[in-house]
Amino acid sequence: MKRIVHLSTIPVWVMGEGSGMPSVMKTLKYYDDKGFSQLYIYPSDKNSVNRIFNNCKVVSIKIPQIFLNQKILKSYHLFNKSRFLYFFSAYPLKIKKIVKNFNPDLIYAHLQYMPLTAYSLFQRKKPIFVRYYGLVDTYKYISNGGFYRFEENLIPFRLNFSGYILVNDGTAGDLVASKRGVKKDKILFLINGVDDFPILTKNEKDDLKNSLNLKKDKPIFLFLNRLTKLKGVKFFIDFLNNFKERDNVTFLIIGDGEDRENLLGFLNSKKIDYRYIKYVPQNQTYKYYQISDIFLSFNILSALNNPVLESIKNNTPVLSLKRGYNIDFLNDYIFCYENVEGMVESAKNYLHLLNKGDQEELMKIKNKLKYFEKNYVKSWDERMEKELDFIKERLKNV
Repeated sequence: MKRIVHLSTIPVWVMGEGSGMPSVMKTLKYYDDKGFSQLYIYPSDKNSVNRIFNNCKVVSIKIPQIFLNQKILKSYHLFNKSRFLYFFSAYPLKIKKIVKNFNPDLIYAHLQYMPLTAYSLFQRKKPIFVRYYGLVDTYKYISNGGFYRFEENLIPFRLNFSGYILVNDGTAGDLVASKRGVKKDKILFLINGVDDFPILTKNEKDDLKNSLNLKKDKPIFLFLNRLTKLKGVKFFIDFLNNFKERDNVTFLIIGDGEDRENLLGFLNSKKIDYRYIKYVPQNQTYKYYQISDIFLSFNILSALNNPVLESIKNNTPVLSLKRGYNIDFLNDYIFCYENVEGMVESAKNYLHLLNKGDQEELMKIKNKLKYFEKNYVKSWDERMEKELDFIKERLKNV
């Protein structure tokens, strides 16, 4: 097994030129370092061919704009179904030649659409491993036993592929296995890895704050993520609207996306004190966690997303929406709530601690983060070793 095809809807440089989503880039880098030859294919608004690392070819395939931008269709339900049909039928024809010429030993199908593309291309003649990055609604509807109108999201589980890797979703493997007939030994749950970061000195922190014109005595609330619906921009706006103490805080916002103008327009209309940075290289984000007093996460798919893990690694407290299956254990380490109202109340209390200078309580919060890091957070190499071991074990049964 030395040749891997990755089928994905995630652009390699989704976070800006030269900076990709860690779940993708760290995976490609790990296999490249191990000597694998890789082909990464994703749909785009243009055709392109690039190479990264030593032996990884990245190909973007031009497809109709309607399947790239869900805002074109008013109904997400209609968009979802039409997209499934497209990636099962027309898209495989577009990429068939390049994939077959590569002659892979293994196929990675990322997210819910690509497993159907993989099946259309190979059926079960090649080992196919599905990697999911958040299915909170799927889990909710399965666990409640109710009708799930996006049932097509579950098709990959019904196709009984070689293995399923559930990323950052709590221990959802048992639920999927019991409700959809997938054997438990075919499912692996993993939290994403986080590598070590440098620790800024006090002078370095002060210099960075000065460069952003941040007041030293005013708490900083950080929102670092893509500015999209899935990353919870709507919930962030709701939070800002209801957080009446917002005048006592500076919001540091880092990221870009389709909802940027909506968010910035709201901030300006309410005269909220904020600093906005469109893009920061992935290997530099640690600096902004370390100068912030708390990190805000409104991700609608998973409370265990990469920025949350990176914030914990940098010992910056986290205030997050509670999303995912069976992740109640998070309540012991971060501020995690089912709704924005709970987050607002928690933010008020935390701001009171900061203003009061209650170092004992603040240290307790940070010590919980250190415990979580020690017991749950692994480096990317350690995390990928577990994934590769799982794949090798599954291949014995293929």
